[in-house]
Amino acid sequence: MRNFSLRPLAGLFLAFSLTFLTFSAALAATISERLFAIRANGDLLQVDHETGGSILLGSAGFFVNNLASNSRGELYTLTGLEELYRIDPDTGQASFVNRVTFPLGQGIIAATGLAFDSMDNMYAVGPTVTVGSPLSRPDALVKIDIESGQATHVGSLGLSRVIDLAFDPNDNLFCVAAGGLCSVDTETGSAERIGTLQPPQGLALEFSSDGTLFAAMFDLVTLDPSTGVATTVGNLVSDSPSVRGLATTTPVPLPAALTLFAVALASFAPWLHRKRTTGHRDSSTQIAGGWGRPTAS
Repeated sequence: MRNFSLRPLAGLFLAFSLTFLTFSAALAATISERLFAIRANGDLLQVDHETGGSILLGSAGFFVNNLASNSRGELYTLTGLEELYRIDPDTGQASFVNRVTFPLGQGIIAATGLAFDSMDNMYAVGPTVTVGSPLSRPDALVKIDIESGQATHVGSLGLSRVIDLAFDPNDNLFCVAAGGLCSVDTETGSAERIGTLQPPQGLALEFSSDGTLFAAMFDLVTLDPSTGVATTVGNLVSDSPSVRGLATTTPVPLPAALTLFAVALASFAPWLHRKRTTGHRDSSTQIAGGWGRPTAS
């Protein structure tokens, strides 16, 4: 009987596996972080973080004052009516998620800033109303449970006119308030001024995954987190309405299952080689014992 060699099949599996892994690495490298901006009229823009240029993706269809993204790449905004919406990152369309409720006497009038930490805890900031007293303007930090809509009062920032919030990759919280860049304690809500924005202006904030602090109103700028000094990247929008929120979505990694599949294919090749070798040895033994010996005619 003719001995069938599995060497070509083993080589094919190995070549396929190596090609797949190479392609996977190249694909992962091409999936870049996306930077979004949202204007007061609800228009969602995708922003070029190197030039500041933008393209319109769609509109939420209502007034928007903030934007934040979680680790799954979902975009959220909290309206002045205390309604939480998810924004489609490709079309800009808004989907209602939940109505947010605040502790009695510790609510915020309208969220001016929204941010997620690395554990996907949502925080919001805005001016507060004190029960039994006239409308006041100290801003408070609150933590929001998306599933229940329940907000928990963290504490007062000790300053007013807070514009936006942003967490850096190490879960340090920053805000812009009254022309200055501040750090915020997520345990107490208290804020500490870092430096004056240069030039001073109201800005939406967002950190990229590499720790770059972006800010925007009409221009896209980067801020030095230690001083507040701004460096202009480029013009984002040329006229009103201004940008009210920034958010980034991180690169999507290649699913682990596909990578494991490729590794499994690569590890299968040595098994095929051993199988072929064993088959060849068994065939030789059979011939030595008389199997396959030609008979006399």
